[in-house]
Amino acid sequence: MQTGSITIDGIPIKQLTPEDLRKQFSIVQQGTPLFSGSAIENITYGSEEVDLKEAYKASKMAFSDGFIRKLPQGYDTDLGEAAEKLSGGQKQRIAIARSILRDSPILLLDEATSSLDDKTEKKIMDEIYKITKNKTLIVIAHRLSTISGCDQIYKVHDGITTKQ
Repeated sequence: MQTGSITIDGIPIKQLTPEDLRKQFSIVQQGTPLFSGSAIENITYGSEEVDLKEAYKASKMAFSDGFIRKLPQGYDTDLGEAAEKLSGGQKQRIAIARSILRDSPILLLDEATSSLDDKTEKKIMDEIYKITKNKTLIVIAHRLSTISGCDQIYKVHDGITTKQ
C-alpha cells in the first residue's frame, strides 16, 4: 500500500481546482506547441495580464529577442501554422520565453533545450537558474551540461532511480 500526498506550498493538490493547479506550472517540452500567429502572441499565450516590456524582457532572457527582431515585422511577424517558419531551436526559445513570462512557481523543462547549441543552452540555463532561486525547477534532460546547475540530480536508468 502506498501512502502520502503531493503538496504545493503545503496545500494538497487534491484540494486545488484543475485551473488553480495548472496556474502553478509552466512547462516547456522538447516539442512545445507554438501556434499560428505572431511571435509576440506566442510568447504571451497563457499569460493573464500582458505587459509588453515584460514579454520583451522574457524574450531577451530566452535569447529569442535577436532573431525575432530580424524577422520581417519583428515581434508582429506571423510565424505560420505551428510556427513552421522557425527552426527547432528558435521554437524552443520562444517557448522558454513564454514560460519565463508566465512566472509560475514551478517550472518544468522536459528536454527544453535539446535543439540548442551548448553555448546558447548554457546562457539560457544560467538565466533560468537566476529567476528560479525561490521557485521549484524540474529539469528532464539527457545532457549532463543541461542539469549541471541543479541542486539535486536523480538518474533514471532501466526503471531504477538513483540520487546522484
